[in-house]
Amino acid sequence: MRPRGWHGHVDTSVAPRGASPTAAVGETEGVDASLQQLERRWRQTGAAEDEARWLLARVRAGDLPRERLLFAADLGHAPALAALDRPVDLDEAVERLRGGDPSQQALGRLGREGLVRVALAAALAHADLVERFVGPVHAAARGALEAVRGWLDAAPPRPTGPLEPHAQALFGVQGGPTRPQRTAVLLARRLLEGATASGPQASRALELALRIVGDWGSMLEERRAPPPPGLARALGGGRPRDGYERALLRRVQADVVPWALHPGGPAVDGPSRRP
Repeated sequence: MRPRGWHGHVDTSVAPRGASPTAAVGETEGVDASLQQLERRWRQTGAAEDEARWLLARVRAGDLPRERLLFAADLGHAPALAALDRPVDLDEAVERLRGGDPSQQALGRLGREGLVRVALAAALAHADLVERFVGPVHAAARGALEAVRGWLDAAPPRPTGPLEPHAQALFGVQGGPTRPQRTAVLLARRLLEGATASGPQASRALELALRIVGDWGSMLEERRAPPPPGLARALGGGRPRDGYERALLRRVQADVVPWALHPGGPAVDGPSRRP
């Protein structure tokens, strides 16, 4: 399956920046002008193919690290997949989220920050669904999620001290009478651990966070009672588990892909993704 508007192999004539040590200043300016032209084209059309051309040109020019393009593709971002000449497979991206990426070769390729951002987006999506269709999420869990979001928004280096009171506030909290509400609290705990710990402990906590949201998707399918009123419709119909997991993926893409593809700058959205 190719993204809408796809007509074949993505190519661009932009030469890599610095490819020749004797390149004239005019050549560098030509590369920049070509990138700007490709970006303007994408902004005008919002087409996946045009964004793919721009992304690929940025990689070739040294403006975008290839690892960031791969990261966005592993999250199922269609233009990034097209730039890499990979088919769009949302099931593969969902499975990567559910599995937690223990190899750290996909979601972990941008280090802990990338994993924290993915886990936070999934946890926020879960909390929003719980509050809409099940019941309130404990205030300590909501506070922890917002604290992690603020921590990520701060410029590096990021001290973890401000997150510690939120970990203490979650101590002993059950979260509510239902499993989805308790899951929201457990997600907040794992997310804080992943943000404040180091090395394998942090990676393991974030992997567990993603597995937890995947397990709740499975639970939706296994429930004997019908899902909460309106949940299946809100998730797009079909199997509740499928809809829940796609909802998580959409939230992760919306929150994390702009950070991955536009490091150090504001998020850039084409017209097709603006509300």
